[in-house]
Amino acid sequence: MGRIVRGMAWAFAVVAGLGCATHGPMPPGTWVYAAVNPLPEWEPWWNEVEDCLEMRRDFKSITWFVVRGKEGDGSFSVNGKGSHIGYALIESGFLFVSHRYTDNRTVLMHEAYHMIAWVGNEAHPKDGESRADLLKCVPVFRG
Repeated sequence: MGRIVRGMAWAFAVVAGLGCATHGPMPPGTWVYAAVNPLPEWEPWWNEVEDCLEMRRDFKSITWFVVRGKEGDGSFSVNGKGSHIGYALIESGFLFVSHRYTDNRTVLMHEAYHMIAWVGNEAHPKDGESRADLLKCVPVFRG
């Protein structure tokens, strides 16, 4: 992971929410994270989602973070709730991924979907069209 870390120090970020994506600014809560340069494979995965959705969002406009998740599965909770391995702050352009999943195509494509489609987690359980796009464009995670 050393090849992707932009800064050497771990810092505290303020983040909260209930799904794996939200539209607002960074709400209260605490995670341990590091800003990173994206891995070389992340951009082709991002482009794959863009091509499938027939939508664009500038890959270089996204700020990427790796979250130090729990021992074992690498998950992290958001505001003390849930178990996440990725999280997207859509409007802010901040994308968080667990340190255990930085090389997982499905996880990164799922979070890219949120960023590119500007669709938060609240949309895909109820909105049939958004859910269909997600299932069409992103492999199903079997983790």
